Amino acid sequence: MKALAQLASTAFIAAAVPSALLFLHAHACGPDWEPEVFVPEHHPASMSPYAGGQLGLVQRSFYHLELVVAYRYLTGEPLSSAEKAVAAPAPEPKFVRRADEPPDWEAENKAREAARPLGRWLAARAKYMAGAPPVISQERTEQRKSGTWVYQADQLNCTDGALLNAADTIEARASTWGAQSAELQQWITGQDAVFANCAKPSGLPLPPQPNWPKLLQQDRSYQMAAAQFYAGNFDDAVREFEAIARDTASPWSRWGEYLAARAVVRKAASVPAANGSDVAVFDSDLLRDARARLVRIAASTSDPQILHAVNDELGYVLVRLDPVARLTQVSTALSKPDPDFRNDVTDLDVLLSQEKPATAATDLVQWIQAMQAPLGPQSAGASGQQWLVARISAAQTADPELLAAAAAVPASSPAYVTVNYHRARLLQTAGKSDDSRAIDTLLLNSIAKDDPATRNAVLGERMPTAHTLHEFLADAPRTALSTESQYSEYLRFRPGQDIDVDYRTKISPMQFDDDAAGYLNTQFPLSLLAESAQSDVLPMHLRQAVASIAWVRAVALQKPEIAARMSRFLPAPIRDAARTYIGSPAMLALLRAPGLRPYIDHGVQRSASYGYLDHWRDNWWCARWSDGVRPGRDEPAATALPPLAFLTAQHRQQAAQEAVRLNALPQGLAWFGPQVLEYVKAHPEDSAAPEILAQLVQATRWSCDAQTGLSRQAFEMLHRRYPTSDWARKTKYYY
Repeated sequence: MKALAQLASTAFIAAAVPSALLFLHAHACGPDWEPEVFVPEHHPASMSPYAGGQLGLVQRSFYHLELVVAYRYLTGEPLSSAEKAVAAPAPEPKFVRRADEPPDWEAENKAREAARPLGRWLAARAKYMAGAPPVISQERTEQRKSGTWVYQADQLNCTDGALLNAADTIEARASTWGAQSAELQQWITGQDAVFANCAKPSGLPLPPQPNWPKLLQQDRSYQMAAAQFYAGNFDDAVREFEAIARDTASPWSRWGEYLAARAVVRKAASVPAANGSDVAVFDSDLLRDARARLVRIAASTSDPQILHAVNDELGYVLVRLDPVARLTQVSTALSKPDPDFRNDVTDLDVLLSQEKPATAATDLVQWIQAMQAPLGPQSAGASGQQWLVARISAAQTADPELLAAAAAVPASSPAYVTVNYHRARLLQTAGKSDDSRAIDTLLLNSIAKDDPATRNAVLGERMPTAHTLHEFLADAPRTALSTESQYSEYLRFRPGQDIDVDYRTKISPMQFDDDAAGYLNTQFPLSLLAESAQSDVLPMHLRQAVASIAWVRAVALQKPEIAARMSRFLPAPIRDAARTYIGSPAMLALLRAPGLRPYIDHGVQRSASYGYLDHWRDNWWCARWSDGVRPGRDEPAATALPPLAFLTAQHRQQAAQEAVRLNALPQGLAWFGPQVLEYVKAHPEDSAAPEILAQLVQATRWSCDAQTGLSRQAFEMLHRRYPTSDWARKTKYYY
């Protein structure tokens, strides 16, 4: 016993490197991390290849834009270059930094803001006017009431186009009047007054003066009308924009009638909501007035810029006056190359996203609504590959005719991956797992390299058909499309947490999705977990993750032989503390490793940051060990997992028996904490005892399952036995 105490003391000191972490780290912001995503629900992994026709797996849950793109390629109408640019806009510039370097959010945000329209206006202004500019907010905040609740609502008032127009105009006027001219200074002062009305009514610019140049007078008239518009004085704005339209010498004359019509539309949208509702209300009479104005302008102009703007505004009006007509209009246009793709997709999305969506008789609308309907298409009359996709995506039974149609789709078709993915799914549900596996294997060879989401989906579909453990493990690791979860942040910004893999340089994208984690957690007996950890089919960091849960389970189940085999995969400080023992050394090692738990996590593993004590209490475990919970969230997995065919009856019996024993134990700290305390009681001579007690007090503070009695016992023992120790001095409270 004395030898064991000495070994435990030595091992505990060897594990001391990460111990200070238990006291030092706290989060600066709330626990709003997102889990790793492997198959996005509403969009492809990368929109650029998708917009180019590499559809991969088209999902019924995709947003309307993504479904429009799919429809176009499925019907043989590829997107034009301009449409591709709308569907897959160029990303904002990325900021390059080392993987272990904390981001400079302030600098990065400033750089992004400078590239946006407001930033461009402010930069242009700074070239010609000294001093800080007035604060500009493009949104107006208003108090709105819904029932008995009063809340703030933001409405976009000054658009990006207004800021870009001002930035272009200031350069033109500097060229005309001179960069240091009094006229330019007066123009800037007027424009500042205009934008001051964006957030709230703030008054008008100084009216034009008789001694000013004609161009400055015309600019000021335009600025005053714009200020009236932003201030919400729509009748005055209409009158002043109409006056500008009549001044044919003004550079703003051609826009006057259009802007007057826009002011009428804005007035129509400013009607107070009825009965305290927060739903927007529009004045139909004013909308009809605006439509008449816009139709008149469209008939009388040949200016392409004016005509484009008028048609955009007409679409906005028609959405509210006659939604069915507008939906018919935009869906017809979107079914083939559409020069107004951006606005038409926006309107289609608005109309199909209502609580009671509009509908139209066009094939595109019928197809989108069939894709999104719970039961899929209700009619067998429509034809074309788009309708085959809709039917097989919603199908729940292996209809021979549907399967034959899917099998006939050539590999060159944009529908190929989707229909065969569902063909394999339906064959699997019909008990033909070998046929399903063969299809998925062919699909994996045809999926584009830049479509990891589709590859992940097919691997997930194929995994239950595995004949052997080797085949299962080959399909288990998936490519995480981003590593922005809570555990990724631990690794990225907390040095010294690696487990023989340098995560600080790069977090591997190969991780376990929910299904692989669920199988390992719920269907694998301990013996098979140990075998998985020793298989070189998995990458090393995932072998270590599996080994860590197998070690915790082996300790709990009193399986010293498996614990000894698994301990060699553990992080060095924990391995040195635990050695090959399952008793007190293992309990002490667990106290040092709040990231260890008896189940696999979704995505980046908590065990990878084993020494970090999370101050949102995500330490050790609280959920039952083998109920298929989503780790850290204490909620059920989304769907029940089908049984794995390669597992023997003995495997299933073992897993079930182990689950009963594991779930009978207390959770996390409640299990090993009292054992740690008993160890210190029995070994008061251990030089590490004060530190152990202090760590135990801290653990009770940050455990997800509060252990107030344990905290008090550890605290009182620390101060009674070791009152002069540094650890007693640091530990002033129990929890």
